[in-house]
Formats: sequence, C-alpha cells, structure tokens
Amino acid sequence: MKIAFNPYIQTTNNNRCNSYPNLQPLKADTVSFTAMKKSQFEGWDLACVERFKEVNVQKFNSRDDLDDFAQKKLDEKYKLEQYHNGNLEDTKERLARIQCWIEYLTRDNNIYDTKPVLSLIIFDSITKDVKPNNHEQPPLLNPGVLAQTVEQIETRLKEDKTYNFNFAKTYQNNLRMYEMSSDDDMDTGKTETTWIKIPSKGNDPENFEKNVGKLKTLSHRSWCTKTTHAKKYLEKGDFHVYLENGKPKVGIRFIGNEIEEIQGELNNSVIPVKYLNVIEDYIKENDFNTTEVKQSLEKARKIAIVFEKLKKEIAEIPKDDKMADKILKKFGIKVTYKDGKRILSEYKQPHNEFTYSDLEINENELVKDVYKIKGYAYFKNSKATDLSSLKTIGRWADFRNSQVTDLSSLESIGGYAGLENSKVRSMPSLIKVGTNILIKDSYLTPDDFKNVEIGGKIITE
Repeated sequence: MKIAFNPYIQTTNNNRCNSYPNLQPLKADTVSFTAMKKSQFEGWDLACVERFKEVNVQKFNSRDDLDDFAQKKLDEKYKLEQYHNGNLEDTKERLARIQCWIEYLTRDNNIYDTKPVLSLIIFDSITKDVKPNNHEQPPLLNPGVLAQTVEQIETRLKEDKTYNFNFAKTYQNNLRMYEMSSDDDMDTGKTETTWIKIPSKGNDPENFEKNVGKLKTLSHRSWCTKTTHAKKYLEKGDFHVYLENGKPKVGIRFIGNEIEEIQGELNNSVIPVKYLNVIEDYIKENDFNTTEVKQSLEKARKIAIVFEKLKKEIAEIPKDDKMADKILKKFGIKVTYKDGKRILSEYKQPHNEFTYSDLEINENELVKDVYKIKGYAYFKNSKATDLSSLKTIGRWADFRNSQVTDLSSLESIGGYAGLENSKVRSMPSLIKVGTNILIKDSYLTPDDFKNVEIGGKIITE
C-alpha cells in the first residue's frame, strides 16, 4: 500500500522510525480450514474474530475472507486525517508516530505485511485511544519490542487460549522495561523501582534522538515530555525519572546543572508529598543545585507533616465494616443510610495536595454502594474506578483526571460536569446536567449527550 506524503512528518530515514535495526522478522504460520465456523479459528485469527464484533464467520467462504476483512479495516484505519485533533503540535506528533507504524507494518518482505489479521490487531490497539477530542498519542515504534510482544501474546494464545489480552498495554510495559534496561535483554519480565537519568543533548549529543524517544516512553501520560516537550527540555538539560515498579512517579527537569522543576503524576507544579523522602534523598546523594525549587521543597515539607499525621491517625481506625464511613467522617463527609442505600453529604479528597490513594486508602471501598451524593462530588485526580451504584449528584461533579470508569447508573448532575481527561467512556443513564459539560481530552463526544437535558453547553476545547 502506498502512503501519501503528509506535510506534518519527515521521511522514514528519520531515526525515530529506524533506531532499532537489530531485529529479526517473525516466521509466518499458516492454518487451513475446511469450513467457516468460529470453533475452527485459532491464534491471532480467533483473537481478531473476538475483537471485531462485525466479523461474521458464517458468511466466509474461505480463510482468505478474514484476511480480506482485516485488510479493508486496515485501509480505513491508515487514513491519517482521522487522527487530527485541532492542535498543530499534537497532530504533528501523532502523524509522525502513526506513519512510522504504517510504514513498518506495510514494508515489503515483512511478516506483518503478509498477515493483515495480526497487523490489524496491532494497529487498532495502538491507535484505539487516539481521538479528535483528546491529546492521547500512540506509543513510539520499537520493532524489537513489538516482536517480543507478539511472541509473548502468541505463546499465551497457544498455551492458555486466552483472548482478552491488552496488546497496547503489554507493548508499552515492554517498551518501558526496554528503556529502563542498560542492555538489550528484554526478557526478564521484571519491573524496577529506580531513578533513570536521561542525558541532555549537551551531555550525550550522539544519542540525542534516541534519548528524546526514551524520555517520551518513560514519562507519565500527564507530562508534556510524553509528547511535545521532550526534545525542547533535553536540549537544555538532563531529565531524571523515578519509576516505582516500572511506572513513572516523579520527574526532575534540569537546566544545565540546576534543578528547574520537580513534578509528580498530577503534573500540577506541586512536589508529590508521598515521594518527598525519595526525592530529597536523591538530591542529597547527588548534591544537586536546588535554588530554583527551594520554595517548592519547603512547602512540600510542611505538607508532609500533615500527611504523616493523617497516615498515623487512619492506621488507628478499627478495620471493621464501618471503617470507610469513619474515614469519610474524619474528613467532614457525613454518611447516612435510607432504605439501605448509602448517601454522602459530599465527596472530596483529603487535601488539595494529596489523595486518599496517597494515604494508602482503597478509594473504591470509600465509595462502594454510594447511591447519592447530596452536594459537590469532587473526584478530581481520584483513584476510585467504580461508581456503578451512583444515581444522583446534587451539585457539580468534577471527574477531571480521575480513574473513574463506571458511571453507568448516574442519572442527574445538579450543576457543572467536569469530565476533562477522565476515563469515563459512556454515561448511558444520564438524563440531566444543570449547567455546562466539559469533555475536553476525554473519550466522550457530544453525541453521547444528545438525549440529555443540559442547562448550559458542551465544551470540547
């Protein structure tokens, strides 16, 4: 398939696409079928049938029909215009990454080009969350890590017959492990808790482009270094990332030899108090210059006193069936019951600078079976995922940057609904929202609210 020139991207000689030449193509396998029944498909073929519900194997005359379906689907997904999001820098980055994937998957004498079913699963997985109304980016292409991921899942398909795998998540976990490794051994299956130093252009000019890709891969999804600012920052100084069990938690940005900025997962210009000791130990160990972040560190130390006090007090609360109610009461949230249904006076995080999760509280237990929230529902940055019992929110609801996925029973929100960068994919029961709805950078679109009575407007930008 020929790919049309696009002005946003460079050619494939760009070493963003070709940084990993030492890879071997996978060996093709063929499966023959005498009749087109679902039970006769296996491996990647069956995974494709399970993933794409529009596949009707009963209409297939031969195995080739599945390849035809996959290729037609790929042709549609390869059309680049659908990945624009209205932001020039975001779109430029997206298209550059996506075209690297397309060119690799369609390269002559490449196993992926001869197996459209496998290519479809890969490409659909890495672009699934890239929508016109969000800032999500597909992962960077690393052919070696891709081959490793394919082999891992292929083994699982053969041995465990498990078809509910998450290809994109497995690939990105493998990619992080690769970037964390000091050599090419990617088969340990382990994650680490460690600091990773990514040198600046001045300190490692020969590997600058590779280090830009490394920073993008190891950055938290909320950091601008995940996409547009990685190159800009590494041109000025080193970048250090703290990974806990392989997941980015803290980023330290330098200009020259001086710390310019310390960010946590929330990317809110506040040093994460949960990791303050880790940060300060690292600074002391390396004798970093902290002049620019002196005030931020002093503020974090004051907050840490409150944080540690609360942790001790919460540890003293009896671990019984009323523990969640007692924790909420401690933070001024009244819990009542009506006809056996759990009702909260409001909902909020324990502090502006840290969450229940930071205090090692399972937030799903706090909101379990909650039927109604009378006042404000402040779930910004919340780690809770399940609010499937919630029917009513009396005032405004803030789900910005939250992990909440299930609002399937929610019928009404009394005021403003903030869903920016949330993980909510649908709100099937929603009937009424008091004022505006903010869905910028979310999975939701205006069409999701076409049957909802809205007292304001839907904001997408």
